Amino acid sequence: MNVKLHVYNAFCDDDGEFGNPVGVVFDFDSLLSNEARQELAAKSGFSECVFVNDLEKRSINTFTPQNEIPFAGHATVGTAYAISDIYDVPMIDLNGVDGSIPVWEENGVVWVRSDLSATPPWWHERVVSREALEALDGPQSANQVHAQLWAWIDETSGSIRSRTFAPGWGIPEDEANGSGCMRLSAALGREIKVLHGKGSLIFAKQSEPGSADVGGRVARRPPVIINL
Repeated sequence: MNVKLHVYNAFCDDDGEFGNPVGVVFDFDSLLSNEARQELAAKSGFSECVFVNDLEKRSINTFTPQNEIPFAGHATVGTAYAISDIYDVPMIDLNGVDGSIPVWEENGVVWVRSDLSATPPWWHERVVSREALEALDGPQSANQVHAQLWAWIDETSGSIRSRTFAPGWGIPEDEANGSGCMRLSAALGREIKVLHGKGSLIFAKQSEPGSADVGGRVARRPPVIINL
């Protein structure tokens, strides 16, 4: 069986470059079992693939190459945009395995909200300077198996430089870590604008207690076909 993945890069810069790719599969007829979805995610080469089960209900399932997860920042932002882009419908809330995921768009930025308990347990560590962060070629220690390292660009405006290393999850360096930025925003207690990876741009801010918002721009990429 050949399966089409619609590919979108979430957290692009202002020119539509960089960002993290997500593969989006529209499986309205439930042709793919969970086993097949897991196989497809493993073969895709993406950190997440999202399966849209119903257009009206906006129900989704998110798989990494290893397992199903309740939420991923860039994958959810990219999927919200993909549904609106492909089917020319309004951008409204999605429904994941843990319930409703609020979605909205402001000035070309797609935002989603999640309970922080649904996000991965990223370790955050502040680096002494942006220059020191740029010079790193990997985690600073063997204990940083899933760490987001960061430094202020401008503390007054909330501008941050960040890089994420997750060798424990098979990701040497993550280009755009949305869930990590959500947790960092909550930890700092303020809205932040994050220059991430090689050039991705992520916005994050606190929401109601225990949750946070993450947003970014999205760009369409050529689809890919996966054979199962």
